[in-house]
Amino acid sequence: MHFMPIVPKPDIQDQSRSAGVFAGPLPRFYMNDYSVMGLRVNDCAATFRLLAAHRYTVSDRQGCRGVAIQAAAEIPEIIELLARNGVSGEVTDVAEQIYQG
Repeated sequence: MHFMPIVPKPDIQDQSRSAGVFAGPLPRFYMNDYSVMGLRVNDCAATFRLLAAHRYTVSDRQGCRGVAIQAAAEIPEIIELLARNGVSGEVTDVAEQIYQG
């Protein structure tokens, strides 16, 4: 089972502020930049309710809330479920501006 973090989209009023930067731990050693794929949504509360109502496992992992998925094929299903219920979501890198230099 894989954990996919869910973070809010940046506030339209303040695009300079990064909303919901992934706060998970970094690996001890990594090369160059580091990425964590997750869901960025316009309404986190509605997303968590919808996922739980459709029997997806929503949990917290190291200070970040997300959804457990079995396979990558579930991701389009989740995006479609959100869209059908008025939630805008996209799969993106949620570990922003992390670089080992």
